[in-house]
Amino acid sequence: MGVYTGPLRLRIDRPGQENWFTDGELIYYVGVSGLPIQIVVPHNFETDLASVPFLLRSLVLSNAKTAWAGVIHDRLYWRGTCSRKAADRVLFCALRDSGCTRFWSTVYYLAVRVGGWYPWYQRRKRHAKL
Repeated sequence: MGVYTGPLRLRIDRPGQENWFTDGELIYYVGVSGLPIQIVVPHNFETDLASVPFLLRSLVLSNAKTAWAGVIHDRLYWRGTCSRKAADRVLFCALRDSGCTRFWSTVYYLAVRVGGWYPWYQRRKRHAKL
């Protein structure tokens, strides 16, 4: 079992903006062996709260429970310091640690396994150009 430290504070900088920004640092300690021990989301990190493709978003819940895990998952996808599968596994654990049921955590996990390849490879492509 993992643990979050501190509150999740998000802000939108302008009306109509789809992405959020963290308004403070968020740290998540993963409680599963073989995965990163600590994930740090810095202040001002941009997130859409889910790396789930638009068409699959209606399948998953969008609420405070999923927001915490979505920010962690977006950070892992953005950094690319672990495999996509490991990032998706962390999402599942983070959802459970946020209070989501096993059923909804599994639905969310399967949605990113099916459709998360596109945001993952877009990030890899973008970082390769930097």
